[in-house]
Amino acid sequence: MVELKRPNVKIGSAELTQIERYAFAVVDDARFNTTQVEWDFWVVSDDLDSHARERAEPRQPARGLVHKSRQGRVRVWAVQWGQLIEDARHRLKFVQEQLNYLITDEAAIAYLRRAHEKFLPPDLAAGDGAG
Repeated sequence: MVELKRPNVKIGSAELTQIERYAFAVVDDARFNTTQVEWDFWVVSDDLDSHARERAEPRQPARGLVHKSRQGRVRVWAVQWGQLIEDARHRLKFVQEQLNYLITDEAAIAYLRRAHEKFLPPDLAAGDGAG
């Protein structure tokens, strides 16, 4: 769940209280109260005031995390647009690097032999064919 604030609204104690109350209301609702679900509630704007900045300080388990329930099923985040975009760029870079990973034919055949040998033709499984 995401609460977007106007750019001129700094995230402060009122905004944190609002998103936390919303989070607790949703989690307490019997329709959503299941142990198989984890919830993340976000409040996003251009800036945080000193109160919100202190609660979302990087020394927390994750930058921007202002609340985590004891069971770990509910997390409340307060972040600036810049942080959100920067974090997304890091994830995008990681995915791009992984997609650019080149594998050789030999490595692919070696994997097939290890993982699926019983399904391969005898000459490929034994290493007599390509690779």
